[in-house]
This record gives sequence, C-alpha cells and structure tokens, in this order.
Amino acid sequence: MQRLYKASGDEFLEFHKREIGISQPRNFIRRISASEVTVKRLDLYGNLNGHEGCVNTIEFNATGDVLVSGSDDRRVILWDWATRKSKLSYQAT
Repeated sequence: MQRLYKASGDEFLEFHKREIGISQPRNFIRRISASEVTVKRLDLYGNLNGHEGCVNTIEFNATGDVLVSGSDDRRVILWDWATRKSKLSYQAT
C-alpha cells in the first residue's frame, strides 16, 4: 500500500496547532489521518469502565479535563479521565 503523505515526526505538535486554531483542518487531515507513525506512538493510559456496548465516539471538552464517550448501549458518559472516574452518565433517547 502506497502512502500519500509522509509523517513529519511532529504529529503531536500538529494536534496542538489544530486545537489552538493555527492549522487548517484540511491540512491537518492530510498530514495526520493516515500516519502510521502517530498511531504507533500512542499508548494506553488506562481503562474507563462504564459502557456495556462498543464505544463509537469520544471527545474532549475545550479545556481537556473532561472526556465524553458514547456507546452502542445508548449511554453517554462524561469522564474525569485523569482519575478514570465517571462524572455523569445518562441514557440517550
């Protein structure tokens, strides 16, 4: 499989630039989305136990201290990811 874009080695800097608004979204996607180097650099910080189904989406809030997850169990959970504790959980309708 031929890669269209080479990883620059500064993928996490690219994430930072995107989050503070100095990187164009399209450019970010081209540089990062298929970066095998970035994926290999990721590590498991910890497990967040609370969903009974497959987790389909996650998102951090603007300050990065709360993680929101949504799952096949139709539950939305707000997490304090640093302590790995659920802050709020509710059933989506």
